[in-house]
Amino acid sequence: MGTDSARRWRTSLLPLAILLAVFGASALLLFRAQGPGGDDGEAERLIPEGTITVAYPEEPLSLNPYTFEGDSNATRDLLRPVMPTLLVIDPEMNYRPGLAVRVPTDEDIELDPFTVTFRLRSDARWSDGAPITSADVRFTWETIRNPAWPIARRYPYDRITDVREVSPRTVEVVFDGPYPAWRDVFSAGDFILPKHALEGKDFAAEFRDGLPVGAGPYVLEAWEKGLQVVYTPNPNWWGEGPAIERIRIAFVPSFEIAQNLLERREVDALVTTSRISTKRRIEQDPGSLSKSSLGSSWWELLPNAASAKLNEIDRRRSVFYAIDRAGIAEALIRSDGRGLHHLRPGSEQQDIFDRYERDPEVSRQARGTRDLGTLALTTPARNEMALAVQRSIQVGLRDADIRSEITNPEADRFYGDWLRAGTWDLAVVEKRGTPSSILRRFHSSQAAPNGVNYSRLAAASVDQAVDASERTRALDPALLDAVMVALADEAAVLPMFEARMYAGFRRGIEGIEPNATIDGPFWNLERYRIMAP
Repeated sequence: MGTDSARRWRTSLLPLAILLAVFGASALLLFRAQGPGGDDGEAERLIPEGTITVAYPEEPLSLNPYTFEGDSNATRDLLRPVMPTLLVIDPEMNYRPGLAVRVPTDEDIELDPFTVTFRLRSDARWSDGAPITSADVRFTWETIRNPAWPIARRYPYDRITDVREVSPRTVEVVFDGPYPAWRDVFSAGDFILPKHALEGKDFAAEFRDGLPVGAGPYVLEAWEKGLQVVYTPNPNWWGEGPAIERIRIAFVPSFEIAQNLLERREVDALVTTSRISTKRRIEQDPGSLSKSSLGSSWWELLPNAASAKLNEIDRRRSVFYAIDRAGIAEALIRSDGRGLHHLRPGSEQQDIFDRYERDPEVSRQARGTRDLGTLALTTPARNEMALAVQRSIQVGLRDADIRSEITNPEADRFYGDWLRAGTWDLAVVEKRGTPSSILRRFHSSQAAPNGVNYSRLAAASVDQAVDASERTRALDPALLDAVMVALADEAAVLPMFEARMYAGFRRGIEGIEPNATIDGPFWNLERYRIMAP
């Protein structure tokens, strides 16, 4: 959130309280009815009532997740309740059906050419009533590949050779060879686009502030910039719920303010990744509960390999040897996360990056007599955990005689254009992944400003290891470890810690399940319920 937006939030607490008083979260009576039948099963239908407000820590620059300014967790989180994907990732790191009737199995996969068949729900419709079909999936692929649009990540869609419309409800995705992360295609934050609403229009302009049609349990009623987004039920939703008549996601960058608002019942819930002593701070209010999950959410230290100060391996290694990762995990993270040695959280991790144990003398030896100058060390403003880690890194650098200067852009700018601009040397970055996460973002072909390799790494060993890991039918842990070894050898990234996703909520709110994956905290918004005042 920019400075003006933050100021607007601080001055808008009273209006928000007034809005809550008007629309207050009323007790909800659950009325059940049978949902649409057919081969897709029956969904529980509720009469939505009441309003809840959820404090959320970031506001994105754009709601278009495919462009550079919208390639952020905040954009994907806010779109999750209103846009469809073929599959959904739950907090246990399982793939579940979304728009697809089921998660494809071996019988849905052909090997030559490598083809995955998805069958779409027969009752799935856009919020304006138009059916969702295989033509929408093909249109999404064509849009991502279209060079006219400023797409941040065209991979792996440039590995897809065809999207066949076998029937309106059956689509075949054909790859140029085996691809182990096929479950993430048209999923994992890559939302299906409505062909009938976007064809022939300016994709980037139409989608920046949200689309006029969606296909989730809710539709986006309003984005009041600097304040909140508002969801209302989708009249053509085919699944379970929703149970709430209006949901407000209020932008509250300060966890302390969000916590105070929850205690005063000016918000009904808050969501966040790791903050310091998160569970204890939420539950110090006897009327509030908390839930958390680990999954695929982490923080990493990213060196800018294109910077004249860090464009040599030994210089980057000098930085890594100065940092006390174990001390940071013990002193700051504690129960709010855990140490991280691999960029696939939740996997069986080898201690690949533990070679970089803090040793100021080894740090000095690594760079020899060369002066690194003053390094620009950056992380988003207002995230207290990130800021504490940033300060700890600065202390470690100082003890190894490395100078650094801290910069803290607001989160929307940090993830929207700061990383891409590359005017920094070291960045403390939050990332989220999937059970099939692969590491194409470190490949030289993805280098910024035209791609999302914001470290600007160009290393043949990393490229070769990434390519090998992505040419198998299923994820191969040994090949993924080989990528980690190459990244550690090149000092391309330093995993810092695995983060928990937290939700705090007042008693009487049910259904909230934090999800520490790319599908984020609002992955099941349709299950939120108000059970008591």
